[in-house]
Amino acid sequence: MPDTTAAPAPDATTPPVADTTPPAATEAPAPIPAPEPTAEQVAQVESWPADKQAAYKAWSPAAQNYFWSLTDERQDMFWRLTDGDKETLAKLTDTQRETAWAQIKTKLDALSS
Repeated sequence: MPDTTAAPAPDATTPPVADTTPPAATEAPAPIPAPEPTAEQVAQVESWPADKQAAYKAWSPAAQNYFWSLTDERQDMFWRLTDGDKETLAKLTDTQRETAWAQIKTKLDALSS
């Protein structure tokens, strides 16, 4: 004769089973917005020629924010990079950036001589 014992019904003492489904791989943390530019930075941008202002405004917030963290010398070099290189540079780690800046300076110095 087959076993006719029914499985015990869940009751109030049985904890619910947690959802163990891992999050979807497409879920990424929301990007942290770049801080708003200071009044001094806004004034500086507004003093630039229209084409330079438009170029700056076309950069991502990350690239704009990174630009303001640079020394005057590096800001001048940053303007000479392609927009793609600016975006890549803004996404690098500090160590990678320092290596990249050494290479950028070497190339720009070679072009100037």
